[in-house]
Amino acid sequence: MKDLALPLNAWTRRWMPYRFLEVKVGRTQAYLPVNRELIPLGLASMDFGDYAAYERQAVTFGGDPHKFEGIWHDAEQLLLYGETATTRADYFLRLGRLAQKTIRVVKSK
Repeated sequence: MKDLALPLNAWTRRWMPYRFLEVKVGRTQAYLPVNRELIPLGLASMDFGDYAAYERQAVTFGGDPHKFEGIWHDAEQLLLYGETATTRADYFLRLGRLAQKTIRVVKSK
């Protein structure tokens, strides 16, 4: 049987949030979690189409996420980590802090 497991680096690059992109879902300002390739989480191909097709994965936060402290590597771009190993060293700690915020999945049509 073929082993379908991904190497850890490939798995994290595909499935773990790297950035939250601002998107509109109807009149709601929402944020779409994307992976390191800037595509919706879980996708392997850059040929995914339009971000609007993934609005069901978008979330809203209980407050302005740009103002959350101790979470972002870059609060302006809502990046969870950068190019250096030091920004990845506390990734799960910061992701856990983000998970403690009020996060709601946006209801789309």
